[in-house]
Amino acid sequence: MSARHVIEHALRAYYADSAEPNAIARELLAQYDAERDEEKATATPAATATPHVFIENAPVRALHDAMKARHGDWRTSDARRVLLAAGFTGLGRNTASSYLRALVSLGLATAHGPSDARFYTLSSKGGTA
Repeated sequence: MSARHVIEHALRAYYADSAEPNAIARELLAQYDAERDEEKATATPAATATPHVFIENAPVRALHDAMKARHGDWRTSDARRVLLAAGFTGLGRNTASSYLRALVSLGLATAHGPSDARFYTLSSKGGTA
């Protein structure tokens, strides 16, 4: 399953309650594709490029990709909903929260707020990794 496929499912799940979830997903994916194309066009040659951060854990990688596609505040419930929609199973709140914390430990996301109202955003490194 490609990262784009995971992102598409995640967006459809996240916006399921919207009047036009498919239209929203298409619009965001078009923006995602355009940004990827632009990044490829302006990419530094491999010899001098900053190494791409590889995330070994598939759910953490999928969550990071979804966060790059939909910027903004992410709560544990958002992460859980997106990962379940992408086909990952056995996801409770603690597991989803641990995936968000994993992104923080990799320097790809930033935690905000007190522990009982925590939310996460991409770090500047996280948006380009």
